[in-house]
Amino acid sequence: MIARMLEVTALTKSYGDVRVFANVTLRVDAGEYVVLVGESGVGKSTLLNCIAGLDDADAGEVLFRGRSIGALDADARARWRREHLGFVFQAFHVLPHLSVADNVALPLLLLQRPDDARVALMLDRVGLGTMGARFPAQLSGGQLQRVALARALVHRPALILADEPTGNLDPVQAGRTLDLLAASPNWLDPGVTIKVPRVRVYGLMVHSLGTVWSSRALGRQARRLRARIRP
Repeated sequence: MIARMLEVTALTKSYGDVRVFANVTLRVDAGEYVVLVGESGVGKSTLLNCIAGLDDADAGEVLFRGRSIGALDADARARWRREHLGFVFQAFHVLPHLSVADNVALPLLLLQRPDDARVALMLDRVGLGTMGARFPAQLSGGQLQRVALARALVHRPALILADEPTGNLDPVQAGRTLDLLAASPNWLDPGVTIKVPRVRVYGLMVHSLGTVWSSRALGRQARRLRARIRP
């Protein structure tokens, strides 16, 4: 029997007396595109951090292809993230002293697989093909978000976790970013890539940190993904 790509079982997290979430259970197969939906402050970012092994849950388990992430020590978790995970951070976390191209290339360099052509391709995919020599201070917030996206995808990770991947983008770039994530299994590693972005749904509108799509745009995206919404 082939293990699921990702299994989250009864995951619980608190900060002191404040319960962030409890008994979260999620099963995700290879190639699925899963959306976490909820109001601000309900713990979506914390859940992503726990799945990534960046934060420790108080109870429950996270399995990646049958392997317990919680059972790994800090060094083993770092190696696992380096090899298998692409994470788009809400705060970007680009390195200010590196050029745009070097920021995107970093995962490949850590894996000792430098590939300038791959870096150039990813920059072109996110619309920054002419900006590789610039530094983060010379970019807008939306451009930095696209750098973070390119960096998360450049090493062809099996699992992608994206926290508000369109939060700083205008509607046109936001749509392109969702298209890029939706299409990524076809040009990363077919059949093994999962996306877990974070958006909020209000009726027929999708809202993410000020970016709004109409119901027509939402319909186009809905045909590309399968959303699992939990209260």
